[in-house]
Amino acid sequence: MVRAPAVLFALALMSGCASTPVPIAQPAHMAVENLTAYAWRIVLTPEPGGIPQVLGVEPHDRPNFDVPAGKYRVDQSIVSPSARATPPRTFTAELKSGETYRWPLMTLLSP
Repeated sequence: MVRAPAVLFALALMSGCASTPVPIAQPAHMAVENLTAYAWRIVLTPEPGGIPQVLGVEPHDRPNFDVPAGKYRVDQSIVSPSARATPPRTFTAELKSGETYRWPLMTLLSP
């Protein structure tokens, strides 16, 4: 009689070891390089909708950002008053889990 619970306990332990762990999604890594003397704002909005993530980049800065992998609408614009006439740029991008993206910011007439 004592053997039956011990066998059931051993089977329960072995079945727990056989389960496959759920992989943890890694973020996408953005290595932004501001090649201008202007401050920028990058807004990443998940598609088909969601809460936008706003990233600020100072002049000549090289910040790194980790963001959840996925497809985004990207709006990038200069926020420095001296270059506000430069139109914003909007496009879509798919950022993959665990990948690193080099993201240069520049304009044709930037100092």
